[in-house]
Amino acid sequence: MILRLVSFFGLFCQITPILAYNANHGPFPQGSDIDLIPLIDIKGNPDHPHSSHTQYVFNLDEDSELIATRESDTWNVKLIHEGEILLPLTPFSSNGTLTGITAYRGDLNLDDHPDYVLYSFSGGNGLAIGYCDVGFILSSEDGYTLTTIVTLFPDDTDFIMLNGKPFFIHTSFHYVDECNDGKPHNFWIYNLLAIHGGEIRVNSSAYDAFPKTIWYTLKPNSHETGIITEEQKAGLLEGSLTGISSALGKKR
Repeated sequence: MILRLVSFFGLFCQITPILAYNANHGPFPQGSDIDLIPLIDIKGNPDHPHSSHTQYVFNLDEDSELIATRESDTWNVKLIHEGEILLPLTPFSSNGTLTGITAYRGDLNLDDHPDYVLYSFSGGNGLAIGYCDVGFILSSEDGYTLTTIVTLFPDDTDFIMLNGKPFFIHTSFHYVDECNDGKPHNFWIYNLLAIHGGEIRVNSSAYDAFPKTIWYTLKPNSHETGIITEEQKAGLLEGSLTGISSALGKKR
């Protein structure tokens, strides 16, 4: 949950995410001892980065590669190992080309087979810059599957271990017109997504701190809010879960 600003480098002003987030509103207090799922950054080779058919080739090892290709305003990805297509060309994200694609490798579902994570940021302005399509390419007995989740400001601290099981922390941003103090305020909502085999499932009940609704204050704050009613909180949570459920229903 590290907020990423954009900076411009090089002759072509390619946009690159950099760390600059107000991390004081995460679901855990700063300094909490939370085990992370190790992720390895995979360097991508952009082919024709300014054409309408941008392609990124991520070399996984001598015999494997992950390829992201943009066609018809959509990023599509495929996974190849020793000439065998493990994941056929599959739609991943409709976000634009300026922010590019980043990829990571890790054993997300703890089955001793490599899994992959893709980021495609929206490239918007203000908080909208943090909206990101996160693609989970997960191994299973039936091969690899791709699930895309829209979240805000993802980073490696969202991939965590709780009670020996792997989870991803989903982040959404919400607004309430009139809170208990009579004023409008913004809120972050955090849900736990369990990673099980080739599936992503909402399972916030797996840990007492979730789901969590945090008031976006000027001061550091990681506490469950009490400034809105339980009914208002339930409405925000429903809105957050609606987006997640829609994405999970489109698993490929």
